[in-house]
Amino acid sequence: MSPKRLSASVRRWRLRFIMGGVIFLALFVSGYLLINRDRQHGPLKPAGMYFTFPSATKNFYVDQEYSLQLHVDTKGNSINAVQTVVTMKPSEIEILGISTQSSFCSFYLENSFDTIRGEVHLACGTPTPGYNGDSTLIVMRIRPKITGDLSIGVDKDSTSVLANDGKATELLHDMPSITLSVKPTF
Repeated sequence: MSPKRLSASVRRWRLRFIMGGVIFLALFVSGYLLINRDRQHGPLKPAGMYFTFPSATKNFYVDQEYSLQLHVDTKGNSINAVQTVVTMKPSEIEILGISTQSSFCSFYLENSFDTIRGEVHLACGTPTPGYNGDSTLIVMRIRPKITGDLSIGVDKDSTSVLANDGKATELLHDMPSITLSVKPTF
């Protein structure tokens, strides 16, 4: 082989080697990014779920209508799915309606209420990158039927807040509840 032919052959092999390395590196980096795109940085923190009343309602009366909100606070985590069943005794509290207009969710698998059983059902989510912050999940219009201390809570077996970490890690550890001290209407 002549020196010109040898150097052209070496140049072709060198070019193939460099191009192969570039392609391998591009595939490796894109694969790594694809696998890790949903993972959060740092440890996951427990998310919070809590009830509030939009107005500073402190007094509750029989046969009066109130709005009760259920919130989720992600505590800095990215979440993409929430499921819950809010429970109350139907002989004590009537559910008049629900709204999810303020929720972070972009799709709903379940969004209903059952006045006979005293339950509000919600299962919803949002695609990647998920949601991070404090969101009103659902607003419930309720009316107390009797006086006394009336409890509203969530069913622990039907409630979860899932991280957008590629593994659907459960973030909710404490189940919210609230007690209304209902007085007679004057």
